[in-house]
Amino acid sequence: MRENTIKTIWNRGDCVLNGWLSIPNSFTAEMMANAGWDSICIDTQHGLIGYETAVHMLQAISTTPVTPIIRVVWNEPGTIMKWLDAGAYGIVCPMVNTRADAERFVEACRYPPAGYRSSGPIRAAIYGGKDHREKANETVVTFANEAYFQWLELTLAFAILITLLSFKKLRLSENGLYLASICTVLGCITNRFNVCF
Repeated sequence: MRENTIKTIWNRGDCVLNGWLSIPNSFTAEMMANAGWDSICIDTQHGLIGYETAVHMLQAISTTPVTPIIRVVWNEPGTIMKWLDAGAYGIVCPMVNTRADAERFVEACRYPPAGYRSSGPIRAAIYGGKDHREKANETVVTFANEAYFQWLELTLAFAILITLLSFKKLRLSENGLYLASICTVLGCITNRFNVCF
């Protein structure tokens, strides 16, 4: 399966430099993908980007080793799965405020038995490779963006999800690295704390 450069960089102990796209244009996406970013997020939540245009933007990004991420509109499993099928290698999900929100989000991004993602990887298999179905759970990254943090419940939920749903069962030190890397580099675009699985 095609490499997720975010995970490769994190595994080296380095931080990810992420670009952000909110203008619906594949040429802009192509220019950004060739500008030295490690990953690029296509913002379908607050940007002006619809599905068809975003697929063209994903195609433009895929001409480079840059990892494509989609910021979804809402924590809705069908929408999340559709973006993953289109070739997103990461999902930023807003409004993850409770344990149930976190479980619904992460499980929508994982094929069984780790989750309930349906199998229909349309473009994802072309972009990611023929072994997409077998390796997607360990390749796709998930970023939960809270709005109204319910700290105690979410802390427990995140600890459980990181332990149980992470394909490779990451060590605690690696979990800390993931949180530190993404929250300081990707997450600082907003004034909210982002939690990553």
